Amino acid sequence: NAQPATPVAPVLSATTQPTCENANGSFTITNYNAVNIYIITPSAGTPSATGVVVAGAGTYTVTATNAAGCISGVSNSVTITAQPYLTCDSDGDGVLNGTEVADGTNPLNPCEYIALHVTIPQSAPFLAGDCDGDGLNNGAEMGNNPNIPFDSNNNGIPDFLEPNNYNPSEDDLEIFNAVSPGNDDLLNGVFTIRNIELYPNNTLEIYNRWGVIVYEVDGYGQNGKFFRGTSEGRVNVVQKDNLPEGTYFYVLKYKNLKSENKQRAGYLYINR
Repeated sequence: NAQPATPVAPVLSATTQPTCENANGSFTITNYNAVNIYIITPSAGTPSATGVVVAGAGTYTVTATNAAGCISGVSNSVTITAQPYLTCDSDGDGVLNGTEVADGTNPLNPCEYIALHVTIPQSAPFLAGDCDGDGLNNGAEMGNNPNIPFDSNNNGIPDFLEPNNYNPSEDDLEIFNAVSPGNDDLLNGVFTIRNIELYPNNTLEIYNRWGVIVYEVDGYGQNGKFFRGTSEGRVNVVQKDNLPEGTYFYVLKYKNLKSENKQRAGYLYINR
């Protein structure tokens, strides 16, 4: 009997490399024959019907064994490189892994990063997440500029990382009616109006119980304009004086996203 034929050595080509979205690469056995058994070294996935092999980082060779048990010569080698970890954004927060490593933040924790270092679009899962667990998603509390996320009470903690007692309200404005200047209450250190940054065309007036205006400003919440319990009115009250503890009244006028003129009014309490 004639000696069984030895299979032709596999030929490997068409290598694809891992990406940020896919940790695996692949290569193709271009002369793939489904009747052969292919041994991939080091071990990797089973060839598809078209000879495509999905594999992680490594350098691979392949041999073919036919039905008679004859083994081919070794194929050429192909190399799949490691996933480009440092240039990826594993947690979707918009900061590259390499930058987070340099910053000392966790590349796998989407709620831990330096906002100024966001350089790529934040992922949909991140924006739909709720880092502070307050029922309002990150995207809604972030605002339009991921490098300068909303910080409604100007305490250095972005709104998406600081829980608030969220309740749906007109134009998504949430007004806190307590101010505790000069103490350790970071939430109420200023008169907080959540999402006022959405409406930069606004004016805020605050009156004492005798109807004297003690604070007024255009563009509240913009460029450090916050009421901290000191007087900034026009008449009858000394400028920059600390206002006494007690009840005050505010009038907020703003233009909403539909360019409609709106007004909110109520009381606030200064607690020293």
